Amino acid sequence: MTTDVIRRRSGQKNLKDMINKRRLTWLGHLHRREEDYIPKKTMDWNPGGMRKRGETCIDMATQSGEGFGRKVISWGNMKRLAQDRSRWKSFVARCADMRGTN
Repeated sequence: MTTDVIRRRSGQKNLKDMINKRRLTWLGHLHRREEDYIPKKTMDWNPGGMRKRGETCIDMATQSGEGFGRKVISWGNMKRLAQDRSRWKSFVARCADMRGTN
């Protein structure tokens, strides 16, 4: 019996999907903050330089645009969409519905 079957039978949600939904909700909040808010500034920050061989560079912009495992929206469009809270909430809900989580 697989983990997915057990999860469905017990009514449990996938933890990864729950984390992704919370991350998108938080990003919407962050994008609506004032421009000089330090955590908001760090979202667009690029440290530059080179990483060690074999280490992948996955920044928040790349990771967040992949709503629940697939490329859903670009970083620029995400920032614009987040300015309207009701549209952002419906976007997050649609991303969750794509994976079957609410």
